[in-house]
Amino acid sequence: MLERAEGFSLIEVLVVILLIGILVPPLYGVVAMMHRGMQASSDLAEAYRIVSNVVEYTTSQGNTPGPDVLARISDRFSVEIATTDTDLPGLKESTVRVTQQDKELVVYTFLWLSAD
Repeated sequence: MLERAEGFSLIEVLVVILLIGILVPPLYGVVAMMHRGMQASSDLAEAYRIVSNVVEYTTSQGNTPGPDVLARISDRFSVEIATTDTDLPGLKESTVRVTQQDKELVVYTFLWLSAD
């Protein structure tokens, strides 16, 4: 009977390479999907942070940030504020809208006292 030489045969190596070629490409799709999910979560967290900062600024200053400040808040998000008067004197209602490339991430409405 023939004794087998040390190491792997060419067929065994080719089978392993074939299996790797079959199993690895789907993993790239899974990793890409996980990355997109993590990026979406990160974007949403940043949008909420922006809203929190706008609300804090407005309630502490008694007025909303100007358009120049809103434009500088983030280079990846658009921030819009719509303010209306309420029936009570000095009480205003503002809605902060944070969007990213036509995708609305956060809309938040709050009441605040005007400094005027």
